[in-house]
Amino acid sequence: MIPFQLLEQRVIQAALDFANLGHVPSVEVVYEIFMPAAGMSGATHFKGIPSTDIGAFVDDKAELIGWLDKLASWKRQSTKDRARIHGEIQARLGPAVDGKAFWRLNEGRLEAYVQPVLTGVQACYAFAAALIADEDAQRWKRLHQCALPECKKWFWEAVVRGGPTRQFCTDQHAAKFRKLKLARKHK
Repeated sequence: MIPFQLLEQRVIQAALDFANLGHVPSVEVVYEIFMPAAGMSGATHFKGIPSTDIGAFVDDKAELIGWLDKLASWKRQSTKDRARIHGEIQARLGPAVDGKAFWRLNEGRLEAYVQPVLTGVQACYAFAAALIADEDAQRWKRLHQCALPECKKWFWEAVVRGGPTRQFCTDQHAAKFRKLKLARKHK
């Protein structure tokens, strides 16, 4: 049994890596992104599709990016829009994600907990979106898109810190943005 926090980090990072693919080159590349996270969830098999059905992953990527766009602006979403987005994610999450129940006797008390079992691409990215959309955890505060116009990659801020949120996926992109801004200012 792996710590849930580690699974959470890996599945969210896999979903962001999938969203950041310029185009979906092959089903094998998509599997390479998601299978490690799925394996951590205890999945003993991973649902596959024929290489000729790559369009399904293109559609999955578009669905995920739509959710990420909405989750990145979560604070500005109305209660009604948040409920609609939760409903969209739930519609994909419910049929895609399985679970294993575990029981243990802890200091004389019977405890139960459930571990998600992620057996496919849709299960992985739907679970990642659900983690980010969890109102109590407020993980959406850690989701960002690089502000450098030619990048726009999604990234995850490992730790929410005080002060302004990060706007760039790397320090190099922040420096490049400052140089571009300075060059425009001096024209």
